[in-house]
Amino acid sequence: MEFNAENVIVRTRKLRDEFGSTKALAEASGCSRAMVNNYCSPAYHKLHKVAKVTWERYFGAWDYTVKDTEPATEAPMVDDIVEGATVETPTVEQTEVPAKPAAKSKIIIEVPSLEQLEETLASFGFRLEFIPR
Repeated sequence: MEFNAENVIVRTRKLRDEFGSTKALAEASGCSRAMVNNYCSPAYHKLHKVAKVTWERYFGAWDYTVKDTEPATEAPMVDDIVEGATVETPTVEQTEVPAKPAAKSKIIIEVPSLEQLEETLASFGFRLEFIPR
């Protein structure tokens, strides 16, 4: 199955149906409910391009299986449900998200003289030291 907007909608809706609700899929995948709703919405895909890497981060590998090409079936009617049957909850494999590198902090201090710079730095707990080369 090719990765495109229509197939993303189909696959995400199938996952949502397998988990029983948007909330259950969001909790299992680690993303927000709004994100699941967006991936199921054709209107969202008209305005935004979904990256395959992002989809795979939350919902697992985008594999090309025969199961994905099967036509969607309707949900069973309440009368068709067998009493005493157990439902297994499918799991979504979690992929590790690489940690973002820590941003470098910058402090800009503007003072009119060197003496005031030393006083200002001392108030923050820093000191200014000149080292000859």
